[in-house]
Amino acid sequence: MLNLKDKQIEFIENELGIGKEELENINKDDWRKIREKCFNLSVDELLDKYGHAIDNVTERCIIAESIADMKYSELIK
Repeated sequence: MLNLKDKQIEFIENELGIGKEELENINKDDWRKIREKCFNLSVDELLDKYGHAIDNVTERCIIAESIADMKYSELIK
């Protein structure tokens, strides 16, 4: 069973095009790639088009960070 919240699964499906079934069978290397993509998304959300930090953190950023922080060993219950 995946140790992801529904919002995280929905985010991965919408942002990265990876469904729940694929996540349930994901390997360590592919999970690392998802984490890297989510990290990059969160950085993009934290910076304006000039590379300066913004003041408000979006829900998109928070969800992306929560996925980027999750190690493969924590993914499956």
